[in-house]
Order: sequence, then structure tokens, then C-alpha cells
Amino acid sequence: TSAGEEVANCLWGISRDLSPENQMVMTEFFVGMKTIFASAGKESKDKSKLSTSPALLRALQNFVASGLFDEFCKVAAQSSKIDASSSSSYATSIAAYLECLDMISASTITTDTMGIQSDVSYNNVLVMASCASFSSKQTRRVETWIARQNVRGDPSNLRMLLLSSLAVAPQARKDIEMKESIANLFDIMLVAGTNNTLCIELIAAKIAYWWDSRYMNEMSAATHPIQRVTTMSSFLISSNLCFEVQSLPNKEISAIFDLFVTDLPAKLALLCQTWKISDDISNRATRLCKDATDKKKACLQKIIQLLDGGGE
Repeated sequence: TSAGEEVANCLWGISRDLSPENQMVMTEFFVGMKTIFASAGKESKDKSKLSTSPALLRALQNFVASGLFDEFCKVAAQSSKIDASSSSSYATSIAAYLECLDMISASTITTDTMGIQSDVSYNNVLVMASCASFSSKQTRRVETWIARQNVRGDPSNLRMLLLSSLAVAPQARKDIEMKESIANLFDIMLVAGTNNTLCIELIAAKIAYWWDSRYMNEMSAATHPIQRVTTMSSFLISSNLCFEVQSLPNKEISAIFDLFVTDLPAKLALLCQTWKISDDISNRATRLCKDATDKKKACLQKIIQLLDGGGE
């Protein structure tokens, strides 16, 4: 067991030191770990053919789930700041890591003991957001942290928040989760404000993904013909959008969010009617509108107008 752990640590050290310039090495490390986990899962049915001892398997699972988590997050964060033309995408390494975690969570190790339970920070938020698929609690924790951050300052922090917002936005699973998430983000705006946070942008991205995944365009056309719901942002929706835009500068990534925000009022109004929270959201938006400026003020005003019964 100790020899196996030492080999795993050495291989991880090599992978870590070669990144972020060469993400493929790190990806191959996680693919190798996944192969071991998959093989051990098949062998567990026949105790006489075990090639990996239960103790070593447990140690490797703990190492991948929590031991290397902080270092991996830092490497992914560094990679996100590098132009894709000069480095491999961190998308493949994160995807491979998530596959490992998925196999580990299906075993005796629970997500409560994984590294994703660490405090959210700029060093780990990108991976944390990608791991939000494991639970609604993780999703809420990450998006709440993102929504509270002040975007005035380090451009690299803004970039990390934008990419992480794209990673966490698709993670809502049920109507009740989505409804509570939107209400929570509006509450955060009442405290943190609108102008120096990405709250509205995060809400817009979540609504855009939800709308597209639930085929809401057909519903709006059939039941709400008076309101015209723009769908320009739907052309951009993909499960890997966070990774696909990594080579773009902040300005271009922000432009994607501008499309989400443009489409937000009509989509949010229709969803609020469906969820029966129109009055609550209208009240929050009215209070926020007093201090909002520019595009965000215009967005909130349109939301209020539609929620209060006005058409387009």
C-alpha cells in the first residue's frame, strides 16, 4: 500500500509540475486513476483476482478526492489565465477529474469527505463550479460565493468569476432548486448591490441554460403569445461553454453575458409566472432598481414591467 501511494504521489508531482503548459499530462494521470478504479470495481466481484488491494484502492481514492484537490485547483486556475494558443485546454483535465470523482462517490467514499467541501476561493472556484453537478448544496454554495464577489479590481479575478459562472450555471436540477436559487441571488443583490457584482449576469446565465434545457421556447409561444422572448443567447448554450471560451479576452466573454442579460427579462417573467413568485421578484427588483445603473438598471426595469403585467 505504501509503495503504491508513493508511486501515485510521484506521478502526480510530475503531472503537476508540467502543468499548466501541458494539461494533457495531468489528464492522462486522471485517466490512469479512473482505469484503476474501474478495474478494481470489476474485480471486487471476484476476491481471488484482486490486482489492487482494498487498502491501496482506498488510499488512492482519498488521494484523488481530497489529497491533490487544492493543487489541482491552483493549476486549473493558472491555466485559465493562459491563452489557449500557447497551452492545452484545462477542460480535458477537469472532465477527467470529474469522472474520477463520480466513480469515487459511487463507492464507499462520500462527497462529504472530498476536497470539494473546502472553502471557496479564487484559487479553486473554477473546479468547485465544475463539481457543482454532485449536489444542489454544492451548486448553491458556489453560486452564492460568486454572487458576493466585488468585480472591481484584478481583471484575472473577473475572468475567473465569468468562467466559473458559466460552469455552475447549468447545474440546476429541479424547478424548486431553480426557483430558490433565483430568489437567493436576488436577496444577495439586496446586500451586495448590482453594479459591482455579477449577480444579474449569473441569474441571466442560469435562466438561459434552464430555458434551453427545458425547451421553454415552445411553451412561451403556445401560452404567452403577447410576449416576444428573444433567443439569441440560445445559440451560445452548450455544456462545455466554460471551456470553449477560455481563449477569449474578458471583453468577449462579457459580451456573451450581455446576450444572456438581454434575453433575461422576458424569460424570467414567464418563469416567475410559472413558479408563482412574480410578486416576490418584482418587489426585490424594484428595490434594487433605485441604485442600479446603466444596462443593469434597464434590465431590472424591464423585469419589473413584465412581472407587473406589461407587454413588449
